[in-house]
This record gives sequence, C-alpha cells and structure tokens, in this order.
Amino acid sequence: MNGAQTEPASSESRSPSIQTPRDVGVVMPTICRSTIVRAVESVFRQDISGKIHLVIGVDAVERDRSALRQLLQSCPDHVTITVLDPGYSTSRRHGGLHPASDGGVLRTILSYLVNAPLVAYLDDDNWWAPDHLSSLMSAIQGRGWAFSYRWFADPGTGEPSLRGPVGIGRAGSRRVRIKGRRIC
Repeated sequence: MNGAQTEPASSESRSPSIQTPRDVGVVMPTICRSTIVRAVESVFRQDISGKIHLVIGVDAVERDRSALRQLLQSCPDHVTITVLDPGYSTSRRHGGLHPASDGGVLRTILSYLVNAPLVAYLDDDNWWAPDHLSSLMSAIQGRGWAFSYRWFADPGTGEPSLRGPVGIGRAGSRRVRIKGRRIC
C-alpha cells in the first residue's frame, strides 16, 4: 500500500496514520500541467530518512487529471499525498477572486493544511535535486528559517544553466512564519 490519499480526503478515506505529523511538508499548487509528473517524482526521490507530507492544491486544470491520478498510484511509503480540489479556481487569472496568478490563495491554505513542522514550496513546473529537503532540514536546525539556491534550467534540455538565490515563502523573498511553523 502506498502513502497516497484518495480524492477527496474525507473521514472515510483518511487512514488513522495521517494524523501523525510528518517530518516535512511540501506545498504544491497546480493547474495540472504535464510537468507535475517531474515535480512530484522529485519529491518521491528525496533522500531524507523521515516522512514527507505532500499537499497538492488544484487551482485549475490545464490538462486532464490523469497524470495526477497516476502519481497517486505510484506514491512511495515515505510520502503521504493529500489533494485539495475545491472545484473552482481562487486565482483571478482563472476566474477566481484573488490576484495571485499562481494558484490564488491555495499556497496559503495548503501551508496551514500540511501536517508537518517544516514546510517547503514546490511549483508544479519545477523539480528538486534528491538532497534538496535534507539540506534544507540541516540548514534550518536551530533557526527560524532557511533558504537555498536554485538552478535555472534550459527550457529545451532541462539541464541546469544558471544558479540564483531562492528566498523563503510564497514570493521567494519573504520570511514566513505560520502558527509557529518554520518555513523552508
């Protein structure tokens, strides 16, 4: 059995073990682009020894949900996936009420929903190196926040080409603290 949650997360479908906090949470708003496969698989490949809670919020659907369903089926045991799909977009870009064009208010909502003391953010068109979470977890020890550098990839090849700083939280430049949680 894998760690995936069924859609929607209801009291009947939720396993009792989901109540136990994971070591780190990953927040991913999505419009179900084809790139979500690479993004989620990069979470699956993280080299941490603990448990990961991946919370995916569906803001709009650019394509169909088949890739998301396939990822839920292939979820490894150290990852728990929760999918929140309100059935409408919260982003003004897709007809919602809120100005954030990259998922509306889902990033904020998912940050409160994740069941872990540490929270990291990953967009559905990005991916992580296998040591991304473990290095952030090491960097944040004894601190309230941490950051990492990111590689900019060549759009044609996907190979890293430039490196630049990534800040903390939503906009990439703000330090965020949510209900005492450390954001990485």
